[in-house]
Amino acid sequence: MDSAGILWVGTDGGGISRFDGEVFQSLSARDGLPDNVTLSVAPAGDGSFWIGGSGGLSRYRPQQTADVPVFIDAVIADRRYAGDAVSVPTSVDVVVFEVRGVSLKTRPGQLVFCYRVLGHDDESWHHTRDARIEYHGLPRGDYVFEARAVDRDLGVSQTPARVALSVHLPYERIFAVSLLIVAFGLIGWQATRIVRRDTHLTESNRRLEENATALEKAHQEVLRASQAKSAFLANMSHELRTPMNAIINFSSLILDRAYGDIGPQLRDAVEEIDRNGDSLLNQINDVLDLSKIEAGAMTLELVDCSPASCVENAVASQMHRAQSKGLTLSAQAAPGLPTIQADERRLTQQVLVNLVDNAIKFTDDGQVSVGADAMDDGIHFWVEDTGHGIGAAEQERVFQPFFQVDDTITRTAGGSGLGLAIVRRFVELHGGRLWLDSEPGTGSTFHFLIPRLPGAPA
Repeated sequence: MDSAGILWVGTDGGGISRFDGEVFQSLSARDGLPDNVTLSVAPAGDGSFWIGGSGGLSRYRPQQTADVPVFIDAVIADRRYAGDAVSVPTSVDVVVFEVRGVSLKTRPGQLVFCYRVLGHDDESWHHTRDARIEYHGLPRGDYVFEARAVDRDLGVSQTPARVALSVHLPYERIFAVSLLIVAFGLIGWQATRIVRRDTHLTESNRRLEENATALEKAHQEVLRASQAKSAFLANMSHELRTPMNAIINFSSLILDRAYGDIGPQLRDAVEEIDRNGDSLLNQINDVLDLSKIEAGAMTLELVDCSPASCVENAVASQMHRAQSKGLTLSAQAAPGLPTIQADERRLTQQVLVNLVDNAIKFTDDGQVSVGADAMDDGIHFWVEDTGHGIGAAEQERVFQPFFQVDDTITRTAGGSGLGLAIVRRFVELHGGRLWLDSEPGTGSTFHFLIPRLPGAPA
């Protein structure tokens, strides 16, 4: 911690981070450091700092900016609004504030935005790097949204950007209430119009039936388009995977000095290509596997396999990741489990490893346990963690493609939102079933049951 009370944290691959008690900001090779491995940091005595890394020594002088300008470009609800005062109806579920900060020395995406809503139940400051800030289900009332920007050197906007927000009843509802009052006063007059109204209702019902038929036809067309999309992606698996494998293989050969020695800067660039290539290939594989399943093109290679071996292999493949986060990862398969007919590779890699990867990703401390035991109708597998937990309202949706429980956590942890959807599809292909036990703050346990015989209901 320096004399200004800022905590400096060196990392092995992520540059150096600084924390002023509210906001983290980082410096990396893209900001001028020799590399992203930080071994030491020391003040130089004149306001600058010496930063030692595996690539050499650099000198960094924080530049305190007099002000970091910040603006609110728009408020998006039922439409796009601009100005210092905005009024939206309560029928709008999501209100989005688009913010923008100006700092020439800060890389795009590195600015941190501090924001709050005065008049809301929670008026505390929150932080994000996302320039689109969402609020869901704001009740009727008057609010003031404030935003500040924090630049690379932890300089903060002196004056926050503000916009006044009024959430009111929809004008349609006000009109409907007024119309209802008038209707009660004119009941006698309305009695003479019953016949004509009946005719009108009959015509309206006919139109509704026509609309329902048109909607059903449109729905069938959407289903056919979705199936065509899935079939196309399933057939494109080779064409998409082959160039990615080539990129990864050639970058690995370069890193292994197959073409001779390379300089540190070029090595950093190739390592970045290699890492991102692996990540992109994994996401491509997820999309293609899900598309092949939806298109009915996925087949299982059923063999006799040991549940205990599946658990142990999944734990072994993720042990390094768990240890790097300081987590305890253990296998707890019951002894003497019978063999099952299953696709061992899919059951291990696509189901168990996906669940363990998710558990490690969303667990900050504690442990992750993987186990299996016998039940009357099959083998019961489970993955338990001590992570963030999932609320009851979101548990029904976590197995849907691209659904992510918490955008803020997911942006930090990464992921495409396809893992649990793929897990569910492969469990169902085995004739099994999948369920979840979780509460926010107490961790989660994912269970799935695989029948001992293929095709037998679980």
